[in-house]
Amino acid sequence: MPTVVLARVDDRLIHGQVVIKWLRAVPCREIVICDDQVSADPFLRRVLTLAKPPSIQLRILSIAEAVGYLGAGDGAPARPSGAAPLPAEDLKVMLLVKSPATVRALLDGGVHLDSLNVGGMAPSPGSRRIYKSVSATPEQLEILQGIRELGVLVRFQTVPEPEESAVPLESLRL
Repeated sequence: MPTVVLARVDDRLIHGQVVIKWLRAVPCREIVICDDQVSADPFLRRVLTLAKPPSIQLRILSIAEAVGYLGAGDGAPARPSGAAPLPAEDLKVMLLVKSPATVRALLDGGVHLDSLNVGGMAPSPGSRRIYKSVSATPEQLEILQGIRELGVLVRFQTVPEPEESAVPLESLRL
């Protein structure tokens, strides 16, 4: 079963900070993007595939597929064509999602996460800025607090240490 070494909410998914900074700071061999809409969109799948470094494997999964892959370990989709299988002990993955609701669905489906990095959520109707490049609606804040109540350490951090220290959810004045 893969080990999630970084679970990150970032509505941009794969972009410069992830490729240049996070992949250098977090040792992993695979990125797992979990998003129902992206997984069903061939054009977005292709764009994200082109955005990743060649040395990193990529899986773009629906929530149900990600629960199967990251949860109990059964029902895992096949590796991308031409990709060599990785031994179980080497399956270190970075999990990228667009929203806290996706993280909650994964947790409810049995995926285990010790911590959650929140690094980018663009402003939307009804949201307010709560940390640097993170804006959240009251519903999203409620979901993040619920994730914290499940024992997951929720931290806000746009780039890895030592450039920026993580700020725990409970430290923010909401």
